[in-house]
Amino acid sequence: MKLLLDTHALIWALSSPGRLPARVRSAVEDPENLIFASAASVWEMAIKQALGRLSFPLDRFAGALAKASIAELAIAVAQAAIEGLSLVSNDRLVRRYQVTVFWR
Repeated sequence: MKLLLDTHALIWALSSPGRLPARVRSAVEDPENLIFASAASVWEMAIKQALGRLSFPLDRFAGALAKASIAELAIAVAQAAIEGLSLVSNDRLVRRYQVTVFWR
């Protein structure tokens, strides 16, 4: 399975995996699956950190991705659809778009 983590799913996968539903956590941790994060997520995390809404060591982000075997994708529009990925997100609004959502 190929999964693209939405920003909140990425943050939880790296810092609080227990917040992910068991099915999602299992899929993210399964070495048979390919897990991706968008460079846009780093951008979003930096904005949230600047606003005081997130405390995450962005200077260790690349190392955290590597340790978790998460590949980083360059920013693209409709990234999950273009790359043929299922989007891991609890955001109900993404269900409006033509993308497979993997959550519960």
